[in-house]
Amino acid sequence: MRRALWMMMGLLACGGAQTPASQRQEPRPLDEVRFLELFAGVLGEHGLSGQQNRAVRVTGLDRDFEIDCAVAGKSIGVEYVSDADRVVLASTLPAPRPGQLRVLPATDPGNGQPFDVLILEDGDFRYDPNPEQSGGVGPTIQEVEGRLQRDLRDFLHAERQSGNL
Repeated sequence: MRRALWMMMGLLACGGAQTPASQRQEPRPLDEVRFLELFAGVLGEHGLSGQQNRAVRVTGLDRDFEIDCAVAGKSIGVEYVSDADRVVLASTLPAPRPGQLRVLPATDPGNGQPFDVLILEDGDFRYDPNPEQSGGVGPTIQEVEGRLQRDLRDFLHAERQSGNL
């Protein structure tokens, strides 16, 4: 009896049932629709509005490219880079630099004026779709959304400092 009790206590000390690795979900990137919702919210905080699918001419690309969202009436915007975008923009994407925003130089095809495009890679905004099941291995969706909003605010602040807003 005593041996069974010790065995039971030992099993309980090992924790509850673990999710088999085959049932765990891989981290996934925040989807583009949610990105656009968050960007609209950040723009609203600053009294700005967005314009989706704005064409810009990217330096080094032989055609116009539609970025995900521009700030209406301004020469700045954001591209949330997915696999399909990476194929088109591959050679033109600036290399990531730790602690710095990635801005792709472009021009407005209508007037030739400089246009700054913040590059955000979807792979940098991956979250654990089920932290309870996986034991909290990766960041939660709330953490990823918070980081994305912070990057967007930093970009708007930098553009305001440089006179583009």
